Amino acid sequence: MKYLTEFNETDIGFRILPEYWGKGLGSEASNEIIKYGFEKLGLDKIIGIAIAENIGSCKVLEKIGLSLYKIDNYDGDGKEYNWYKIEK
Repeated sequence: MKYLTEFNETDIGFRILPEYWGKGLGSEASNEIIKYGFEKLGLDKIIGIAIAENIGSCKVLEKIGLSLYKIDNYDGDGKEYNWYKIEK
């Protein structure tokens, strides 16, 4: 998790080497991170941001319980990003 000061939001992110894609590692780790964020850190909401064309990341965010709530810019690169959230 990373606190994004420019959005006043806490973002869950993951980086997995291609040879480990599709093995459930992102989902398993992310579920525990969400649990930690809500139970230990007292967060009320966690977001996830993925470039729209990254189908794999979008699927993981949905699988771990986040819902798409907007499509918007993220880092000024002119691309569309899917913004997801989960609330306690």
